[in-house]
Amino acid sequence: MKRRTFITTVILVNVGFLLLHIHKYNAMTELSYAKQRHEKELNQLAQQEQTLQQELCELHDRKTVTRYAQKYLSMMPVNLQQMRKLDAPT
Repeated sequence: MKRRTFITTVILVNVGFLLLHIHKYNAMTELSYAKQRHEKELNQLAQQEQTLQQELCELHDRKTVTRYAQKYLSMMPVNLQQMRKLDAPT
């Protein structure tokens, strides 16, 4: 009887280790997929940052600012004849 109990215990322990190994493998696979998802999101965010940086540089360009002011704000360049000196009030 003792021998049978010992063999049953060894088999159950081995099955338990097998189940733990399967669980570990599934957890590693799940974490690998999560890592891939996060790396993909990181790459997309880096690309979006680069695009936004490029747009910001374009918006700071003097020609772009001038074109925006003339087109949307109806501003025109000032000629020297239009400038006048203003005296400070005394």
